[in-house]
This record gives sequence, C-alpha cells and structure tokens, in this order.
Amino acid sequence: MKVNEAFSAETGLPLALLEDSIPLDLESTGTWFRERVMGQDGAVQVVIDTIATIKARLSRPGKPLASLLFVGPTGVGKTELAKTLAEFFYGSRDRMIRLDMSEYNTPISATRLVSDLGQEQEGVLTAQMRDQPFSVVLLDEFEKAHPAVFDLFLQVLGEARLTDGAGRVADFSNALVIMTSNLGAQEYRAGVRLGFGGSGGSVSSAAEHFIGEAKKRFRPEFFNRIDHIVPFGPLDRDHLRRIVVKELEGLRRRDGIRERQLRLELDPALVDRILERGFDPRYGARPLKRQLGTEVLRPVAENLNESASREGGEVRVGLAEIRYTKGGGTLPAKSSPELDTVAALRRKFQRLARASFVSELASERYRLDRALASLLKSGSTGDDVKTAFARRESIEDLLKALEKKANAVLLREETLLLRQCGHAAPDPKKSLAVTDEDYEQLLFALYAAAERAPQSLLLVFQADESSHLFALVEDYVRLADLLGCVSRLGIYSRKPSKQFWDEARVKVRPLVVEGAAVVPFLEEREQEQDAGALAVELRGPLAFLWFRGETGGHEFEMDDRSGRRKYRVLVQRVEGTLEEAWIEGEKVRQSAVRGAAVHRRYNLIRGTWKDDQMGISGHDYYSLELLERIIRERLLKEAERAL
Repeated sequence: MKVNEAFSAETGLPLALLEDSIPLDLESTGTWFRERVMGQDGAVQVVIDTIATIKARLSRPGKPLASLLFVGPTGVGKTELAKTLAEFFYGSRDRMIRLDMSEYNTPISATRLVSDLGQEQEGVLTAQMRDQPFSVVLLDEFEKAHPAVFDLFLQVLGEARLTDGAGRVADFSNALVIMTSNLGAQEYRAGVRLGFGGSGGSVSSAAEHFIGEAKKRFRPEFFNRIDHIVPFGPLDRDHLRRIVVKELEGLRRRDGIRERQLRLELDPALVDRILERGFDPRYGARPLKRQLGTEVLRPVAENLNESASREGGEVRVGLAEIRYTKGGGTLPAKSSPELDTVAALRRKFQRLARASFVSELASERYRLDRALASLLKSGSTGDDVKTAFARRESIEDLLKALEKKANAVLLREETLLLRQCGHAAPDPKKSLAVTDEDYEQLLFALYAAAERAPQSLLLVFQADESSHLFALVEDYVRLADLLGCVSRLGIYSRKPSKQFWDEARVKVRPLVVEGAAVVPFLEEREQEQDAGALAVELRGPLAFLWFRGETGGHEFEMDDRSGRRKYRVLVQRVEGTLEEAWIEGEKVRQSAVRGAAVHRRYNLIRGTWKDDQMGISGHDYYSLELLERIIRERLLKEAERAL
C-alpha cells in the first residue's frame, strides 16, 4: 500500500487505479466527468468504459494506457475532455503534451517529432515524453499531419515506444494518446441540423458518420490500432445554458471579483441573450466566451473602474444596465498578513515544482531506474552501478523534499483559510513550519543537482595592498563556513623557495594551510608583507554556485592616512586542486590588479555599493553580512531565471 501511495504521489495516478483493494465508483466518476464536459454523454461513457478497463488491468499490455480518436465539429468539448482526462489520471490539467498536427504536414516537419531535422538530437515529441512519461499526449487536428506522421504513430500505438535521432527510446506505456479531428464535420453540418434542439437520433447518426469518415481517411493498419473512435455530437440549448453558468462561475473566481469580495449576478434575460448571440453552428460553444466578454466582462470592468470604493456588495448585470449595491449578505473576511505570506510561499513552491529543471531531474530519475534495472539484470556491480545509484538516491531525496514542503505549505494555507472562515481546523502552528529560507535552500539544491555543478571551486585573490588582501580573504573564508563550505588556504610568496617552483622556474604553487589553522593564520597576518597572492579552495554541495560569480575586480573607496583612496582586489578562478594551483611567478611579484575590469564597487565613505554584473546597488557599508546578502541574491536570481 505504501509503495502505491508513493507511486501515486509521484505520478499523479489516482490510488483507486493502482490499489486493487480500493473500489472505483464508476457512477460518481461519470458524474464528475459530466460536470466538466457537458452535452457529450456518449463520449464520456466511452471514457468511463476505458477507465474501467484500465482499473481491471484488462488493457492491452505493451501499449499506451489508451488510444482515443475524438472526432466531431469544433467547439463541442473534445479538448476539454482531454484536459479533464489529464486531471483525472495525472492530477493536473497541465500534465499534457499538446501538439498542433497542422504544423507537421510535410516530410521534413514530421521528422521534428523524433529529431532535429534528422540530426542526432532530441525531437519535439520524444524529448517531452522522456521528461514526463505520465501524461496525456494530445494531437490536435491529427488528420492534417503528413502520412509520415501516421507511420511514426503506428509504432506508438502498437508498441508504446518511439526512438529519436540519437537512438534513445521514449516510452508511451504510461500515457494516454488522444487524437482530435474535424473529419466529416463539414459534411455532417450539411446533412444534419446543428445547434439548438437536435433530434433524438442525432447522437447515433453522428457516431456512424464520423466513424465512417475516419475509416476513409486512415489506413486500416493505423485505424485498427486505435482503441476507440469517440464521436462528439452537437450541443443543444440546455447544454449551452449550463456552459454559460460554468463560465460565469469562472468569472466569479477571477481576482478582480474575489479580492473585492463582490457577488456577480446575471439577469436571466441576459443569459438568454448570450445564448442567442453567442452560439454559431460553425464554431460550437466557443463564441459563448467572447459573448460573455462583451455582455458581462466589459461592462463589469467599466463599472468597477468608475470608483475605487467598489468593495463588498453585489454587481448585477442586466440587459440594459449594470447596478452595484453596497453591502448585503455575508462577505468573507479579509486575508490576514500571515495568510498572505503563506499564499505567496505556496505560489513559489508551485512555480518551483513546475520548473523545467525539476522536470529534467524527474525524467533523469526515471531513466536511472531503467538503467539500474538493466545493469543489475546483467549482473553488473561495478562503479557505474554505484555512481548511478547514488545519483538516483540524491535526486529522489530532493524531489521528495520538494513534495513534502510544498504539501506542508498548502496544508498550512488551507488550515488558515478554514480558521479564518470560522470552521474547525487544526492549530496551524502545529503543522510543519516551512519558511522562505527553506524554499531558497531547496531551490538552490535542485538547481545545483540539475546543473551538475562541481562541489569545489578554487579562487586566487590579488590586491594592490596586502592588508586589504588578507582582510577580504578572511571574510570569504568566514562566509564559506556560514554557507556550509570547507575552506583551505594557499599562500603565494613573492620570494618562493625552490620547492614551490616548477622545473622551468616559471610557475609557482602555494603553501597550503588547512583545517582550524586557516582563520588564525589570516588573523595573525605574519606573512602579510611576503604574500603576493592568496588562494582559497572551497568545498561543499553549493560551493561552486555560491562563489563562481565573485571572479573579477572588486574596488574599495575609503579614507586613510594619505587621504581618499581606491583599492582593488582581483579574484580569478583556477582549475584543479590547491596543491596543483600553479600560476606564473611574475604575476605574483607584479600584480595586474590595476588593469583589471571592476564589476563590484564598495564606497566606505558614503556607505554605498554597486554590482555592475548583477545590475543592483544599495546603501550599506561593506560588511560580512552585506557580502553574504549580495552572494545569496545573485544565486537566487540565477536560479529563479531558470524556473
């Protein structure tokens, strides 16, 4: 049971489909679908039958969970049913790979699905499928694709696999493949009256017509691989009225209405007018949304903009006028500062969960699972297995932490909302406390894992004044300790002894100081006058990401005994370990700090600073706390740009 629960949380698949001991109520499931897809009871029933087959484990092995062809006129719910299936099977309407097949109507464009113009690169479809193998694959207007696309999908529908240009396999066995088509729609409109008040036999005649058109268009070997042809019929007046009510509910949930705590009501006569003006037999129910914008959204927006005091009360939209009534009825309480903070944090976690690099990590975990299974099956127990297993466990821990913290924030928000509305709810203080700092730490860890960032970094510092060199390096060493990194120090002497030169006496290496001796050495500064440069080796999970942006020139403007002066420190990155950090001896003796480009400036007289690379500045005197804030803000910006 616990294994299935974990699998359900990871993939979005409902536990009722995974656990034999949990019955699936097909009647309530059908009601759930019909509330979201109106007027297509026949299509919904086919979907329910498909779900029952999957639940009973009677679907064909080695194929997609189901392959469905949705046929019918435009605007009658084909795409809506596909999105509803994504929500039911995978927990979100966004768990969908959607392709407009009219873009793949030539032989060359067809190859883009599996490779980049025939090169050994990922294809549009195969790349997305490997990133998210548990999803709905929606192929819009499939009949407009080139015949070469049909040949590709013979393999998908028959074997649930597709190989890209680099020989990598995309697995479709956990996906729902849905194709939509308007095949025969024009002929059907010519023979059957669409729109209001269809006849009782219109559904069966539609099914026969559209299935016949599909058989004419697709080759038998392709047609026979499709599990179900799902015809969509016309919408009658009652269905369209329910769609208007549903769209109105969506308008009521928009921020401009909800945050003003308003009730939006429509005159019944206006609903009738929207129905009359918003239905077009050529486009189904789609024009209803546009008509709602004309008849409701625009006048409501104009009314709310007439006064800033439109808050609380009722907005009633009629045929000829719109009325605002202040007060009346029970309004929800205003949001508390704590609730606003938790809601903002919840949005951050939701954005992180949808980030492309998080999807890449989930896909990599899936590939590692398959690779490890193959290696173990072959009896391999070498270093490659250990490395793959360690990487897989690291990714698993991060993704589980993301899920746990995101759920904790969501639960805390729901608890606060219930208590605010006067309902019984657990004390939110007893729930798992998640903070912005937790979000940042998890963001950085996931970003580092996706970037495969090295866990060490070697920086060489040079300054035009040795006293400033030691003071700044001491700050970086202390900051590294605060950020969970371990530091080792290297000292380049201006007059190095023979043991520190290379054989050609061109390059020198540093004297290494490590462990607890690093900070005392910098504080005592016994070799301050002899040191031409200092090297700091930083190690830790985020060491590379924390400090890689510190390379370049740093300028300090201050007053000293000789008056107002500017001092510069040059930070350079060197490859290798501290023992192998060879640099030219001439550069140690004659520092090139003065000619270095400056990217960060600290004014210790006025108490200001500016970073040209980041494009930020502030009013603070230089300190260890300021240095930490700048470094943290730089990494936060870098990671959030990748979201």
